[in-house]
Amino acid sequence: MWCENVVFDDRYQLPIALGGLISCLALWDAFKFVVDRWKLDGYPVLKEVLIRVVQCATAVIMLISNIQLAVFCAVGFSYAVMILHSSFRKLTIAKQPAAKAGYRRNGRR
Repeated sequence: MWCENVVFDDRYQLPIALGGLISCLALWDAFKFVVDRWKLDGYPVLKEVLIRVVQCATAVIMLISNIQLAVFCAVGFSYAVMILHSSFRKLTIAKQPAAKAGYRRNGRR
């Protein structure tokens, strides 16, 4: 069920997927802070190793917090809304404004 991660009691708690998304963003923000603070632009190998570590940590967070399911549901819902919208929309060609006298398509008079 889509609301498995929401706890319904007297106080509201964040869904696990939202907490995972926020933690992924915080992790990458912390990475950017560390790179700027330690000036790792001069050490590309160390920076690359840190990028791989943060990528692995992000993948683990995404798997634990079920972000991929939330993203899949959001994409599916937006696609369904787009299909519904296009079925109700009248798909006709808009009328072109009348051409002025003496005007040609190539721009010469």
